[in-house]
Amino acid sequence: MDKKRILFVIYSLGEGGAERSLTNLLNFLPPEKYDIDLQLFSKRGTFLKALPAWVNVLDVPHGLYEAYNSFHPHSLSELRWLPVVIERYFWTPVSRMLSKGHMKRSRQVRWKLSFKRCLPRQRGEYDIAVGYADGEPMYYVVDKVNARRKIGRICNDYNKSGWDPALDLPYYSALDGLFSVSEGSARIFESFFPQLTGKATVTHNIISPTVVRRMADAFVPEEVDKTRFSILSIGRLCEQKGYDIALQALALLKQKGISCRYYIMGIGDDREKLEAMCQKLGLTDDVVFLGLKENPYPYIRTCDIILQSSRWEGKSNVLDEAKVLARPILSTNYPTVSDQIHPGEGVIVDLTPEAVADGLEDLLTHQEKRLALTAYLADHDYGTEDLVQDYIRVLEGVSGD
Repeated sequence: MDKKRILFVIYSLGEGGAERSLTNLLNFLPPEKYDIDLQLFSKRGTFLKALPAWVNVLDVPHGLYEAYNSFHPHSLSELRWLPVVIERYFWTPVSRMLSKGHMKRSRQVRWKLSFKRCLPRQRGEYDIAVGYADGEPMYYVVDKVNARRKIGRICNDYNKSGWDPALDLPYYSALDGLFSVSEGSARIFESFFPQLTGKATVTHNIISPTVVRRMADAFVPEEVDKTRFSILSIGRLCEQKGYDIALQALALLKQKGISCRYYIMGIGDDREKLEAMCQKLGLTDDVVFLGLKENPYPYIRTCDIILQSSRWEGKSNVLDEAKVLARPILSTNYPTVSDQIHPGEGVIVDLTPEAVADGLEDLLTHQEKRLALTAYLADHDYGTEDLVQDYIRVLEGVSGD
């Protein structure tokens, strides 16, 4: 039987839940069944090294490169793509103005008014094409890829996503299927697009306990201070992740004389703002910005508490991995958290600095509660390798009934 050709499209393989999810998926799809091409808008990212050798990472074609990467003099050598450079630097500020500063809506407007028209079509024909992130990777698959079947992915809480549903509707309608990271994300999506009810299939992130535990044993993090309680958060430094709430909670703990150190792993535009906040709150010696780590698992295993202080999420890879490594979890009560943290698996608190501080204090000062969470998680299997079949059913358009 001939293999099916699949194209996956995503911005890059840098830090992020979608990037980690795609990397895990590609490691479990059967190479005897599929020939897979991966088109990145920017050919970079930590997870490139984690891809299986049989996945073909395509070069970023001219035009697409000029649209999504920093300007480089070599762009001038391809004069036929110079109009894309001009379009980008003209339409980016114009789109922001038309969108009144809404970043994601400005990208939608820019795509509609410019990139949809000027970007080249993807070479080749595919049986299946997948836009593995919302927004432009999905638009690219719909507008620029020749494929018999087209799939998208709901990565987040659509209510908090910042996208304009009126501009998204034609694209989601054009897709043949949708992955959704959680039941909650699918419900929220359908509340915005009731005419598309039933199109999204819940496909949970694929986690391999064997791989996670092996990587967790790779080294002992020297940065983690063993003389103090340690709290760890992982994620992009942005408003969504609620680090400002976490820092205020840490300041409240410090006022009560509870000594702990808070480790933040990730990169993002809010780094300077958060560092300034640490200084203002007197937390300079209590917070460590770890940056981006190629292997986060030793840090998860080492820390006393995993803190998820998000304002919203689709589904958190970090929480799934923390459960595999049996680490106590404290999470804020964002809209989809109940899909992922069930009784016994962690503590859920209100999205306020006071509630986060109280939850942390309770866990830090009551070792038996931390041990109970660890014991419960260690007693359960959180491996999801078999869920690759759910992805295959969506890719193939086969009912799961």
